Amino acid sequence: MSSDIRTELERLSHAALIDLIDGHARDDDRFKTWLATQLAIQNSLNDGAGLDPAPFEARIAALLAPPFVGFRGGYRHDTLFEVDYEALDELVAQANTLLTAKDGVSALAILIPLARGLAEVAGNCDEREGCFEDLLAILNERIAVAVLLESVTRESCDNACDSLSRCQYEIAKYSDSGAFELAIAAASRRWDDPGLEDLLAGRGSTWPLIGSSDADEERLTAARLSALDVMDRHQEFLRFSFAAKHFPAHAGMLVRLDRIEDAIDVARTHLRAPEDVLGLAKAVWDTGRCDVALDLGGWGISMPPDPDTAAYTSAHAWLTLCRWVRDRAAFAGQPAKALSAAIGAFETSLAREDFRAAAKICEPHQWDTVREELLGRLIAAAYAVDRIDILLDEGRLDDAIASIEHANPRLHYARDEALVRLTNAALKARPEWAAGFAVKMASPIIERGRSSRYDLAAFWLERAACGFITLGRTAEWHHYLDALMTTHRRKHRLMGFLRSLSSRS
Repeated sequence: MSSDIRTELERLSHAALIDLIDGHARDDDRFKTWLATQLAIQNSLNDGAGLDPAPFEARIAALLAPPFVGFRGGYRHDTLFEVDYEALDELVAQANTLLTAKDGVSALAILIPLARGLAEVAGNCDEREGCFEDLLAILNERIAVAVLLESVTRESCDNACDSLSRCQYEIAKYSDSGAFELAIAAASRRWDDPGLEDLLAGRGSTWPLIGSSDADEERLTAARLSALDVMDRHQEFLRFSFAAKHFPAHAGMLVRLDRIEDAIDVARTHLRAPEDVLGLAKAVWDTGRCDVALDLGGWGISMPPDPDTAAYTSAHAWLTLCRWVRDRAAFAGQPAKALSAAIGAFETSLAREDFRAAAKICEPHQWDTVREELLGRLIAAAYAVDRIDILLDEGRLDDAIASIEHANPRLHYARDEALVRLTNAALKARPEWAAGFAVKMASPIIERGRSSRYDLAAFWLERAACGFITLGRTAEWHHYLDALMTTHRRKHRLMGFLRSLSSRS
């Protein structure tokens, strides 16, 4: 709400404001159902009473009602329709508010009707962007947490289990995602697994008891940990997370309990993934222990790659950690740590932004040495998308040209702005190379008769002309153009470009 509108509303009397809202609700059913849900949430939070599900059921029905399309005087439901996922996400957010307040019963009063509504329209949703499956996944996880809260009775769990089983049956006709398997498992098993009660009470050290866990069990364990967190059962959370080897969650809870040293010990002993180290370092940083957070991040950077993680995933996570340490260390006035992380980030990404960040962080008296080290890595790399731009930024024209000469010509794209920049830079210092390269870029377009790209061929030929003219070989250039026009005289669109180019050069 803009400040101007808020100011105007504050000037209204209480009765006038009610009349305004009531009048709009009478005229707009969508607004009316939205307002009813907002009031129900506020009343539930303020009074501590159970949530009335009726406004949410009406809202969900309105949001998931297929539009009617007229035809020959009658009406039919459209086969596919777009769902207002933003409005549905708002309902999930309202349920999250209730979960945070430990009110699982009220949260289920929103989540279960939403699951039923989605199941009813599963075959009619336009699913091009994957939003339907994403929303189901969120519902699955949120319902699983809700049914595990102490406020939810066994009877409510059984009812939820029945409803979700029917929903999953309907959705399975159109998707094999196993929409609510986690929520059904949580509702049916809750905290009743053999040995779990003893473990939570501190009379066990391993979970699961058989010593191994599949993906479904891991998801259920994560839901149980989330429920323990919501219920503020922190000691049980620590026991369960450690026994189940959910060490990132365990260390994160230790930080929240201000047991920073214990969290660092857990990290150095058990964390191996850069993204887990980064998550913990951020949490420590937020407590104000900046030096400890940077030390942890630096340790994470020094770790060898996890052999069980895909190379690309590991490299991306490691790069993200390097960038975080670089930026935070620079902010904290620790240039040595910042520079070390900056070098690591560039060596991983070979990106222009990381090169510039390293230059900004590095002390002036160190930069010449560091710069040569970074450029050496860049030149030696098999592939680097920003290589030409960085080399040109640093005045290394010959190295940029050499990188092009050694690269696969199939990787030279005629619309590549870096190649254009390189050619323009070479026209003065290396005109012969620039002219020859420009001809190489134009020739495939012309020879293959790509008429839609003849303007691009002409663009490159203009650069070739500049090179020939700089070399004082204008006659040779016109001879080349004449030969082109003779060979391709039937390509009328091309001929127009060539004649124009000939007259201008």
